[in-house]
Amino acid sequence: MPGGYGKLRSVKERNLCVESGCPAPCCSNVWLALVGEEKKRVKDYFPGVIELDQNDLHDKYLIINGVYCSEYRGKLEVKIVGPCPNLKEGYDCDIYQDKPNACKLFVMGGEECSKAKKSVFRKG
Repeated sequence: MPGGYGKLRSVKERNLCVESGCPAPCCSNVWLALVGEEKKRVKDYFPGVIELDQNDLHDKYLIINGVYCSEYRGKLEVKIVGPCPNLKEGYDCDIYQDKPNACKLFVMGGEECSKAKKSVFRKG
């Protein structure tokens, strides 16, 4: 094409957490809240998600690894027990380029990131 313009390529977002060697504590045993259009995509993000009653979702004995959800006050609460099913070997994420906004809150070195790291260190 004249002028050097051609087909635009999408630029893959760098996963700085993986590049820094972080073991992804924010991607295990975590709560997410999906709102708006993202609620409709929960099965795209987490294909094996299991819908539960609100009380069952908050049951402290819910310890089987998996992804669970329940509608509550206009949002979809998602509980990931164990590692997120999108977490790959090497701690990269299968849906990193299209992850839910709730996951985007875990900015490297940010408040949510620090909370996740502290909870791992308290346990271990």
